[in-house]
Amino acid sequence: MFAQLPTSSTTRQITLSIQPFLSCAGTKDIDLGNHRSTDGSISTSATNYAEIQCTTDPSNAVNITFPGLPTQLVNDQATAFPLPLTYGSLSAWVSDNQSQFDPHTGLASDITTSGNLTVRLGWPKQGIGPDELVAVNVTTAKRGTYHATVTFQVGVN
Repeated sequence: MFAQLPTSSTTRQITLSIQPFLSCAGTKDIDLGNHRSTDGSISTSATNYAEIQCTTDPSNAVNITFPGLPTQLVNDQATAFPLPLTYGSLSAWVSDNQSQFDPHTGLASDITTSGNLTVRLGWPKQGIGPDELVAVNVTTAKRGTYHATVTFQVGVN
C-alpha cells in the first residue's frame, strides 16, 4: 500500500465584459447664409440642416439628446442683440427607425437594427412645415456674423 499524499483544490472565476461600441461624427452644419434684417424669418431646409452619423452594435438601444441646444444665435460684435432660435416639435430625426422627435425632449431607447444611425436637426422629412424646422427671425439683427453650437449626444443603454 502506498501512502496517500495531501491534496488541495480551489476555484477561480473566469469573467468577460462586453462593452458596447459607439462612434459618432459630425457630417453637416446648418449655414443659414447671408441675409438682411428685412428678410424676416429664416429656417433650415431639405438641403440645409445639421447632421451626425453614428455606428454602434446592431440591436443596441440608443438614447438621443441635445444637451447643448442653444436658445439663441449671438453676434460677438453686437452681444446686446441675440436672435432667438426656435425648434419645431418634430425637428429632430433618426434614420434607423425613421423617427421624428422633439429635440427638447430627445428620444429614449431607440433600437437600431443595423447599427448605423444618421441623426438630423432641422431636416423637413415630411415637408409639413415649421414643426420640422429650426428657425430664426432676423428682423432685430445687427451687422456681423451670428453663431451658436448645437451638442448632439447619443448614448447606448
